[in-house]
Amino acid sequence: DFVRDVVREFWKRYGEERREGLLPKMAIYCSQIRELEDEFRPLLEQVLASEGIPTGKILVNHSEAEEDSVRQFRELDLPESEKQFILLVGRGTEGWNCRSLFSCVMYRRPHSRVFVLQSSMRCLRAIGDMPQTAMVCVSTENRRLLEAEIEKNLGTTLGAIESAQNRTRITVQRLRDKRVRLAREVRRVKQVEV
Repeated sequence: DFVRDVVREFWKRYGEERREGLLPKMAIYCSQIRELEDEFRPLLEQVLASEGIPTGKILVNHSEAEEDSVRQFRELDLPESEKQFILLVGRGTEGWNCRSLFSCVMYRRPHSRVFVLQSSMRCLRAIGDMPQTAMVCVSTENRRLLEAEIEKNLGTTLGAIESAQNRTRITVQRLRDKRVRLAREVRRVKQVEV
């Protein structure tokens, strides 16, 4: 029911209406490749078929994805891209900037708490002249994680963001930025929770 509901809502809100020539996208984050391939992809294909949406709009990207899928992932923000439902494992988080991403879906618990926040923020990019509304769909468990991470990292609450949904602009400021002075050259950076 969760998958059917989010696909229906996404299609009702955005469908195939292009913004700046780009089709709106939905990123669906899975925890494991096996889960994506064996459970989620067949379920998504079934839901799309029942809604009359071509299954060719699905793109899969993970560490074992074929080179063509990786290329199509890099080209999502091109007008030629017809992909709208992006299934991901370990991809599409910090550093991924897809302006045509309008929705993020997470229904299974991820391996990292901060992953929920990073992933949900992927669909908060500017596109076009008119304000756009993002659609973030999470399970009850992931909602609790998201609420905690928003409060910890952004200094606001999910309730405050939701109550401001009728405003044209919501500003979120990151609190507690830390300056770090490096004594030597750093070749690799690893984030750890404190």
